[in-house]
Amino acid sequence: MKTLAIIEDTFRESFSRLTFVGFFVLSNLLVLAILFAVNLDVVDGVLAAATLFGKELHLNPQHGLQIGPIIRQVESAFAVTLYVMSIFLSVFATANLVPHMLEKGTIDLVLSKPLSRRGILLAKYLGALSVVSFNVWYLVAAVWLILSTKTQVWNFAFLAAALPILFTFAVLLGVVILVGTLSGSSSLAIMVTYVIFFVSQPLAAREKIVPLLDSQLSVTAFQTLYWVLPKTFELGNLVRETALSRPVQSWTPVWTSGLFGLGALVAAIAYFERKDY
Repeated sequence: MKTLAIIEDTFRESFSRLTFVGFFVLSNLLVLAILFAVNLDVVDGVLAAATLFGKELHLNPQHGLQIGPIIRQVESAFAVTLYVMSIFLSVFATANLVPHMLEKGTIDLVLSKPLSRRGILLAKYLGALSVVSFNVWYLVAAVWLILSTKTQVWNFAFLAAALPILFTFAVLLGVVILVGTLSGSSSLAIMVTYVIFFVSQPLAAREKIVPLLDSQLSVTAFQTLYWVLPKTFELGNLVRETALSRPVQSWTPVWTSGLFGLGALVAAIAYFERKDY
């Protein structure tokens, strides 16, 4: 019950600071953009005409295109877009939760509660994850409903794309909390997390880049960074493959990224338990 109280307090804080509302408003703006940007003319299960953001897509008028495979490809592209936007907004929306808690006066009140420091930080983590989960599921479900209603192709696998999105955020949230706990700075937490997120793409191309490196030290450093840091680029591919209802080719990016996120959270808890406030 004490943990639930802190989770509930995290929701209230998100509302009071308008982060929850802002996330929800931006999600709705994206949904409205998709609602008016995508226009499809479907005749007997065949895509006869289509416009995207006002630009007409030229199709073969004699044969048309089977709507099912095309819509799944379109949805997979939207899923990747939602992945990047959700992570970007989620990190920005939750980065201040721990630094705000560590402010003088607030931390004294928090530590006075009959709950261990470990429980406090875990509750903050779960509260932030809950806030983001609501918004991500809403965003994915709304986009799926719009595309499904317009095309009558009900690809339920698109809904499952929310799972790898939330998993990636859960991993990066460990980084947000660790940096926020160490520094008390939400800006630094945002910057470090975004760098980790975007550096994954060049690291994922290690098979092409490593042969170009001119020293063994550079090779070792590059390989070490690849295996240690979260593989957000591969997780983005997992979002697309999930939307296409394809089986997972490799679980390595999942479990290695999960270990990194867990390690970051454990390190944050260890520091928070020993810090004298």
